[in-house]
Amino acid sequence: MKEQLDIEIMTYDALISWYRSDYRYLKNVLAYTKGQFRFKKPVSDGSSLFAYLTPSVLLLSEEDEQILRSQGYQIDAWKAGEPLSFNDRFPLRKDADGKWSLRPY
Repeated sequence: MKEQLDIEIMTYDALISWYRSDYRYLKNVLAYTKGQFRFKKPVSDGSSLFAYLTPSVLLLSEEDEQILRSQGYQIDAWKAGEPLSFNDRFPLRKDADGKWSLRPY
């Protein structure tokens, strides 16, 4: 999976060991339960999770939303079903003439 999606699945122990040995690579820690993900703690500024996970798959607490909004994520657009694919934070939309544009939500 790592080669295809640049996602690395690690055990909790391996993640903690890696984290303690190198602070340059802070990671978002997610829990997976009954087909849905949730943050244990969102830390990484610059996550592309919102480009491909929908609100039905990734659950956010109020605290998560506040943290992400403070980092510039357009969470309201994401919750409305728009992937955040521009700079990991903004949705892209097509204008009436079919051109892609960036407009804050």
